[in-house]
Amino acid sequence: MAGENSRIRDHIINCGAIDPIAKILMRNDITSEFTRNASWTLANLCRGKPGPPFESIKHAIPALAHVFINNDEEEIITDILWSFSYISDGHD
Repeated sequence: MAGENSRIRDHIINCGAIDPIAKILMRNDITSEFTRNASWTLANLCRGKPGPPFESIKHAIPALAHVFINNDEEEIITDILWSFSYISDGHD
């Protein structure tokens, strides 16, 4: 739902969803399945038009970079790269 509706996405972000997911992704003891789901979730929270305000999603970047560097699963890397694409699309 967050990936398809910017109003719902913004509400989820405003409720504080990014930071807990990012903190969990920074851990090294989570399963690959959880990493995949959390990465996909962050990707959906970063996408949409208009994009979410950078200030509200910037805390996801270190976690996304951590997952990108420490994983070799194609599906996870794909979601991370989509997240970076969504974050960099739009405003300076």
